[in-house]
Amino acid sequence: MSTPAAEVPDLAEQIIRQWCNLYPDPEHRWRGDPGGRAELRRAATPEAILVVPAFHDILIAVREGDIDLPSRADANLYRWLALAIGALAERRSGDSGGQRFAAALGGSSKPEERRFKTLRFQALIAALDRAPDADALTALRRGMAIIGDERIDVRAFLRDLLFWSDRTRINWTFQYFGQTRRDSAEVPTQKLEEPAK
Repeated sequence: MSTPAAEVPDLAEQIIRQWCNLYPDPEHRWRGDPGGRAELRRAATPEAILVVPAFHDILIAVREGDIDLPSRADANLYRWLALAIGALAERRSGDSGGQRFAAALGGSSKPEERRFKTLRFQALIAALDRAPDADALTALRRGMAIIGDERIDVRAFLRDLLFWSDRTRINWTFQYFGQTRRDSAEVPTQKLEEPAK
């Protein structure tokens, strides 16, 4: 990935700010865009989300804020962004909290205390590892439905999906299983060599 880490929060912050505009804000007499949210929810794939006007309204507003959307060498950034926005459209409000998405799904070492069953979580991770496709979108939406109105850190959720990596996957699994990582160092991405036969 060629994007410096310092740029990631700024990009996520701008995207989330525009995503929040889809929701009503009674304090500022803003009615939001319920039609746009409904279109995003109905789109079955990230590719379908790419042709929803509300998705492009977000991109236009981000670009007007002088933030360049970085390119990804390994996948299409816009498909990952469509995946994230499509999943977030399942939220009933634009509120954000401090809890991480994977922790909201599980957050416990005890299987009976996890709301999102382990097999479903494993399927979610496998889908995200393959590609930002219809399976990944379905799995994320299923997770959003499980956590309901619980406030999650939507900025962290967006950053994690836009820059999905080995480190992100490991962080999500630790959060889901209610574990704390003791180190903050980058997780190595190289594979272990197989023993000689």
